[in-house]
Amino acid sequence: MNAIIRQKQIAKYKAELAAKQPTVAYTPSNPSNAIVTGAEAASTAAIPDAEAEEFNMLMTVSPVEHKNKTVKILNSLFDNDPMSKECIVLIENKSDCNIIMRMEGIGTIKYRLPIPARSDNSIVVQKGDYLFTSIVCGAQYASQKTIQKPVMVSLGTSASK
Repeated sequence: MNAIIRQKQIAKYKAELAAKQPTVAYTPSNPSNAIVTGAEAASTAAIPDAEAEEFNMLMTVSPVEHKNKTVKILNSLFDNDPMSKECIVLIENKSDCNIIMRMEGIGTIKYRLPIPARSDNSIVVQKGDYLFTSIVCGAQYASQKTIQKPVMVSLGTSASK
């Protein structure tokens, strides 16, 4: 799993270096684009305005914040120390909706990670037990996970061919 995460992240950051800017392209969230429309999504409700605003706020990062996050992720990818207290988590969003993954650990440890529709995002977290929660196109997602090594979580489904 670590090799897959490493390959994805290296490819992402190589593209950013070549472009000399972040390569994440996304459509800002609003209540009308926060759900999938069509027959399969007829019963879903739009996420609240607050969820869309929070996603947009989390996606707006300064160049300094972006650089610091990149350094932290790359250091984690190449850190082979089994005693390290941190680990990388990669979330793949295969849905047509922007999502926020919330990771709540023991005590005050909490992380929020925005993931654009049909994209992925990663974060370095402290090792431990977490409750992962999100709203994916109006559907609730919740899963308890123990993070001791790099983890990749995929949400949503690809369109059938």
